[in-house]
Amino acid sequence: MPESSEPRPAAEANVSLSQVVLAPVDALLKAQLHAGRSFLNMLLQLGYPHQPSGPADPAPPADGKPYTLTFTQEHVVNGVPRQQKISLPALALVPINPLAVESASFSFDLAVREVAPHQQLKVSEAGEAESARPWYLVHEPVSIRGALSPAGKTSGEKGTVETETAMHIEIKVGSTKIPAGLDRLLTTLTQLASLEDVTPPK
Repeated sequence: MPESSEPRPAAEANVSLSQVVLAPVDALLKAQLHAGRSFLNMLLQLGYPHQPSGPADPAPPADGKPYTLTFTQEHVVNGVPRQQKISLPALALVPINPLAVESASFSFDLAVREVAPHQQLKVSEAGEAESARPWYLVHEPVSIRGALSPAGKTSGEKGTVETETAMHIEIKVGSTKIPAGLDRLLTTLTQLASLEDVTPPK
């Protein structure tokens, strides 16, 4: 019988070992995806003007050029003061270092309630004759189902006692290599820096 989709106390829910193992792994992959989106969003906000999304957007159309910062300096050459202007893209001045999940470890206790035969065969539909092929090299595979073992009890509403379960998670986040495309973009932007005289010498 299929399990109910309604939330239940973890100590009472009958789940498979695969579900318990894959749930935190899936959460890590989602976190990595959102980290990548946040990093790309930061690059676009710092490096390029706003792109209008539609007719209601009052921003002018962007020409695709990066944000450019301009600095002026003055120095004396042969007794003659000279002003110069240095222009370079904003991204060339920002430390770029994306973050990623380096490692993660999970620990939990599963109270095994039942062990049942597990079907790991898929029927091939190629051709007229159907044939079953094994997907895993496990003889007589089984499905392990149970509940997360309780870690303690707390007092709930109206004096009731609620059982809580615990899963210990340790995640290490660190810097990762810059993608090849981004590395080439930053190299190109750095090469766009320019130096020109504001008041050319007479």
